[in-house]
Amino acid sequence: MNDSDKWKLSTGKIVEDALYNFGIKCRHEHLCHSFVIDPNDNIYINEEVFTEAELDEIRKYKLISMPQMPPRLINSDISSLRDAIFKSQQWDSPYNRQTHFDYDWIRNTAYNLLHEYEAGSLEKDHLELWLLVHVWNFVDRGFGNIDGLETARSESSSRASSNRKNRNRTGSAIVKMKRKIMGRRGDLIIRKVSTEYGCSEAGKSFEGNNGTKLLHERGIKAPKMMKDIFYSLCEAVGNEEEKIRKLQSIGFIHSSRC
Repeated sequence: MNDSDKWKLSTGKIVEDALYNFGIKCRHEHLCHSFVIDPNDNIYINEEVFTEAELDEIRKYKLISMPQMPPRLINSDISSLRDAIFKSQQWDSPYNRQTHFDYDWIRNTAYNLLHEYEAGSLEKDHLELWLLVHVWNFVDRGFGNIDGLETARSESSSRASSNRKNRNRTGSAIVKMKRKIMGRRGDLIIRKVSTEYGCSEAGKSFEGNNGTKLLHERGIKAPKMMKDIFYSLCEAVGNEEEKIRKLQSIGFIHSSRC
C-alpha cells in the first residue's frame, strides 16, 4: 500500500503500519490480520498499539450515531402500549408500502413482542431455534419493502467470503483442481440475488461483554464477514473511489437474556 493511501492520525501514527506491526507479533488470529480495527478492543491499549486518545479519534471518525428509542416508549406500561398499537394512524389509509412500511413494521413487531411478554415467554430460557421463530424473525421482516432482498438463515454461507477465499482457484492442469472453499457461515446473511449487504450473529444467551461466544463473533467472525461483503460491494460498483466512500456493510450481534 502506498504511504499516501494510509490513514495518518493527528498524533502522526499510521494506522495500517501500527496494525501490521502488531499483527506479526500475534500468535493467534486477530482482526488486525485483515486490517480491520475495533477501537473498543482493549488489547490495543494493553499492548500499547494505540493510545486511548488515538482510539477515540478512530472511534469518532465519520461516526454514524445509532437512533435512540423515544423515552415515551420506554416508559409506557402495557395498557398504554396496547392503546398505541391499535390507535388509528394517519398513514393507515391510504397505506403506501414504500412510504409507510417502516411504521407498519414497528407496529407489527411491537404487537408480536407484546404477545410474548404477556404470556411470560420472555422470562424463560429457550433454545436458539425458539428465539428465532418467536422473537428474532422481526429482523427478517424489516426488509420486506425492498424488492428481491432476502435474509438467509440456518447458518447460511457467505458468498462474498467464498469468493475471496477462491479468488486464485483454477481448473485442473499441472495439478488437480482444488476443492472450492466455503465462505464463513453466518446466522443471517442479507442478500439480493448474488450481492450481499450485511450479516448477523446470534446467541442463545448473553454471558456478559467478555463471554467467549460474544468475543469470537464480535472480535473475529462478524467483522471479517463484513469486510468480505464490503469488498464484494466495491467490486460491484467497479471499484470507483467516489462510490466506495459511500458504501457500508452492516452487521449486528444479538442474544437472549442472561
